Amino acid sequence: MPGVTIVIVNFNTQQYLRTTLSAIRHFSPKTVQILVVDNHSNDESHAFLRATRDVRTVRLPYNADHGPALDVGFLLVRTEFAVAMDVDAFPISHQWLSTLLRPLESGYVVSGVHHWGRFAHPCCLAMRTRDFVEKHHTFSPKRGPGKYGVDRWDVAQLISMRERDRVFLIEKSEARGPHSPLGSVYGGIVYHNWFSVSSYPVGDALERVSRDEVLRAWQEAKAKHLANILEGESCARQSVEMESIWESSIGQA
Repeated sequence: MPGVTIVIVNFNTQQYLRTTLSAIRHFSPKTVQILVVDNHSNDESHAFLRATRDVRTVRLPYNADHGPALDVGFLLVRTEFAVAMDVDAFPISHQWLSTLLRPLESGYVVSGVHHWGRFAHPCCLAMRTRDFVEKHHTFSPKRGPGKYGVDRWDVAQLISMRERDRVFLIEKSEARGPHSPLGSVYGGIVYHNWFSVSSYPVGDALERVSRDEVLRAWQEAKAKHLANILEGESCARQSVEMESIWESSIGQA
């Protein structure tokens, strides 16, 4: 069917998920669908998602890892377009979806942000659902040498390699830096807080980024790009809670 579904993989990252969902709602058309694949979280994510009525949730029986969980999500999409978005990324412009999808209307098979190498990264990546299914694509990374001559694979790297010149890359337009891509903006449309949910240490010699710095970058990005949105949602929640308390007190009078 026509339309767009945004697929997010979540594992014990409710604090990021709340922000990402708020940004998606604000910057996306009302018709956009959201699908969260929960990798068997054991924090408060499960209860939060059950109470979030405008989000479709699939809870996996175990942590299948990020790539396989994205595969599950894309295979469950029923709209024309599927968009992968990391839980620690969020749109910052009302033009984010049109910018991301426009290349798919002009012959490209994959459209996404460019982090490194020559592949679109799934922190923000779009495809036609039909192309993903019929071409048997997968986000599951491979390990070991392959026919493309590499011995290390990232999520979505194989998709871009298979599609080659049919991949549209959205370049970085802003970075917090200086030693890493921490706090990157791509094309002025989407923010990604690298290393927020990495399974490997972020304070190693390669990246030289502390966990405190990662969290600081996230808070700064929220304040810069989403302050009015999140403040408005907080006020709305408080209003609903106060109304509920008032109604309860009237009933007890």
